[in-house]
Amino acid sequence: MRIAFVAPLVAPLCDATSRGPHVIVADLARALLARGHQVMVFCAQGSFLSGVPTAPIVIDASVTSAFQELYWHVQQWGPDVIAQHAFEVDAIALCDGVPIVNTLHANPTIDEVVDAVRACAWPAVAVSHDSRLRWLAAGVARTVTITNGVPDMEWERRPPDPIALIAGRIAPEKGTAAAIRVARRAGLEPVLVGEVYDRGYFAREVVPLLERAHVFRTLPRPRVAALMQRAAVTLMPVEWDEPFGLVAAEAQTAGCPVVGYARGALPEIVPAEGGVLVTPGDEDALVDAVPEARGLERLMVRESARDRFDMNTMVDAYEELLAETAAGMPRAREAAA
Repeated sequence: MRIAFVAPLVAPLCDATSRGPHVIVADLARALLARGHQVMVFCAQGSFLSGVPTAPIVIDASVTSAFQELYWHVQQWGPDVIAQHAFEVDAIALCDGVPIVNTLHANPTIDEVVDAVRACAWPAVAVSHDSRLRWLAAGVARTVTITNGVPDMEWERRPPDPIALIAGRIAPEKGTAAAIRVARRAGLEPVLVGEVYDRGYFAREVVPLLERAHVFRTLPRPRVAALMQRAAVTLMPVEWDEPFGLVAAEAQTAGCPVVGYARGALPEIVPAEGGVLVTPGDEDALVDAVPEARGLERLMVRESARDRFDMNTMVDAYEELLAETAAGMPRAREAAA
């Protein structure tokens, strides 16, 4: 197949990012390229992915929509199917007749986006069963579930260091400030890795807590995986209904148990063998959950996650759905569990 990937344009694609949709686009594009498909990733200016063809879009000031410019380039390339990963109305509505699969990396919280997905005749992908149920309830009947996959990594059994990893974009919904407080109360050193997504929140809530904390703006994924292998726990006190939680999946694949709030898809992503989830908003319960999570067998955490977040399973499901969509006959079914 000739597959055009449409990435979110909010930031350039790169190999060191804390933006989950960007990570999944890069992983899928590499995997499908390796399987012999022709792939081009249409993305924001300044993007670069090692080993993946990209078409960074320079936006003409006279064009009213960035995605209008992007789709002009997509049409010139002539794909069989579009794998669309941006969460914007124009990204969904402007494909102009080319078969398209819209991956919904967020829940149906923006009315205009929900309307655009509902009006699209092509299938949509939810990244968790929890998120799919929300999209079905919003009237998007063509939604299937394809669980995000995580690349396997080299791993060695070793005692963890007394650190708590806090990874992902720095924003109120991710609970970054709460995670730092919980780490210190649990006797662990907080290690923060992520891009500042909300500068006001960062200045008000996070900066005052950063004394003696290790902070990395972004790191290549192998270094993040190495930190996950070292960390006693990964903290996720999320303050929204998480559509998936890629950090949770990656941490477990590295053998690191997750401690967080039971919101959105996290109870689906973090079972009892992968960590401990508590009542949302209860920081005391989070602190109490850390010793319990540290008592989990790390090899068990890793092996369970490797099975549940197998990369080939995700790629198989997308490859099949994209082929069916390109042929004009996607089946209304669950694509993957």
